[in-house]
Amino acid sequence: MPIIRNKLQMNIIDKTISIFNPKAGAERAKFRAIEKTINSGIRSYEGATKGRRGDGWTSYNTSENANHDIQKSLKTLRDRSVHGYKNNASVFKAIRTIQNNVIGTGIMPTPVKSDSNLSKNEIQKIKDEWKAWAEKTDCDFDGFFSLYGIQSLVMRNVAMQGEVFVLKRRDSSSRHPIKLQVLAPHMVDHTKNSYMITERAGNYVVQGVEFNNQGKRVGYWVFDHNPNNEYTMKLAPKFVSADDMIHIFYKEFPEQVRGVPFGTATMLSMRDLADYKDAQLMLQKVAACHVAFTTKQETAGSEFDTATGQEIDRMEPGIIERLAPGETVTFNNPPTPSSFSEYVSKNQQENAAGYGITYEQLTGDMGNVNFSSGRMGWIEAQRQIEDWQYNMFIPQFCDKIWAWFIEGLKIKMIISKNAGAEWTPQGREMIDPVKEMNGLILELKSGLISWTEACKRRGYNPDTLLEQMKVDKKMFEDAGINVDWILEKEAAGTLETPDGSEKLNPEDLKRVLDAYGVGVRAGTITPTNEDEAYFRSLAAFPEMSEAVIAAWKEDNGFRRPITLAVAKDNSDFEA
Repeated sequence: MPIIRNKLQMNIIDKTISIFNPKAGAERAKFRAIEKTINSGIRSYEGATKGRRGDGWTSYNTSENANHDIQKSLKTLRDRSVHGYKNNASVFKAIRTIQNNVIGTGIMPTPVKSDSNLSKNEIQKIKDEWKAWAEKTDCDFDGFFSLYGIQSLVMRNVAMQGEVFVLKRRDSSSRHPIKLQVLAPHMVDHTKNSYMITERAGNYVVQGVEFNNQGKRVGYWVFDHNPNNEYTMKLAPKFVSADDMIHIFYKEFPEQVRGVPFGTATMLSMRDLADYKDAQLMLQKVAACHVAFTTKQETAGSEFDTATGQEIDRMEPGIIERLAPGETVTFNNPPTPSSFSEYVSKNQQENAAGYGITYEQLTGDMGNVNFSSGRMGWIEAQRQIEDWQYNMFIPQFCDKIWAWFIEGLKIKMIISKNAGAEWTPQGREMIDPVKEMNGLILELKSGLISWTEACKRRGYNPDTLLEQMKVDKKMFEDAGINVDWILEKEAAGTLETPDGSEKLNPEDLKRVLDAYGVGVRAGTITPTNEDEAYFRSLAAFPEMSEAVIAAWKEDNGFRRPITLAVAKDNSDFEA
């Protein structure tokens, strides 16, 4: 906190008052100093200081108009991010890590009832049509990817270029009339800004996106062809309704219209690191060019004379050279980079943070990771991944694609009712499967999560998994193979109580015996013959042998452990 040092200055009025009332004059001057301190901003945010520490910090009112800043920098940011993806291994790894964790093998839907009751047959019909449309290349206008491949393409370019557009194309000749065309960001003209549109009074355009007079998106200004192609004529962009376009980007600011690449905060840092590594490599190359230096001491009348008559200008393995009188050789000692690894490691930690991933994900360096630290790091990374999934990708892309899919089925009169979808992202691999799976089972048994939720955590579609379990169970039963299914009515290995009123598995029996033993040792339970008979029957233990009973009687009824080593006659214990 800054120290306030304001001198108590008195004007002529204060001095006049002080002559008659010194206390009143001093009070006037004191409160004037306090007012000056408040107005000068000394007690405002230190981060906004304009003094020596704030010199050179040029923010240019970036908090007041995010779109203005994006407008000026968008093309440069895109170009540098794409260049880094093509030429910088760390940028490539960061973007692919984001893509693989957010999408992986795909974010898959489960049809659910929407505004109408759907029968099982109708839901199954939707599933079959989705499989034919989305899991094949029938959904791709260009015919390259299934929907899950399109998801990867979209997410990769959202991370790399900041945004992607998906255009709805119609093909009436196909069984599924809706096709998806992925458009790069430059296909929507970000330089187009207008406040007077004669066709639609009151509308305005910001960076190629048109809004109505209430500020709602109504369309996009799209080029027919890539404006940077040399083989097509560059024409003015055309208006495309927002109903036929999906815009996917991570919105950082309330008024933000266009997306920016994910790594903007760390671009310069990654470029500096690449330059630093190049400089260190060049230093070593230059040093390696100078292996040794030869010096000669000139003496009167000396002549150059060696065995070969030639000077050596390069080194070879096993070479022997005779030096002339007065000649010496000094070998070069190349400089060793100091703290190179430490600098790279610290820099990469910053770079990973700039992309929203962990250092281990970016570098693959697991040297300092154990189970606890690895799990803590993964939990934090998973929160960021779920933010991208549930706050960006699923609502902006998946839900809208599903609506288009249902629209296509209605156009072809395959269905007549609406249906919603719940989306299941790819499951996360467990760091320690035994520990984590036991934790998941405990959550299930305690009722904290449902079986459906447990399936989704592992990345499985609950409906598909349940149907597959039914098929597998019947297949094993038909083959006469016994399998310990989780959902069996009677679990394998259970034990009946003597009266047949309940069943206990071995783990439950162990807990009962342990609890009984604790009560006996605490003095709250007195063992009886009836207790012994009950537990022997419960655990299916054999009756106590006569030899052991006799040994106990000799000890006045003290039931100590009996072994063969202390038995008087081992033959008593033979079968």
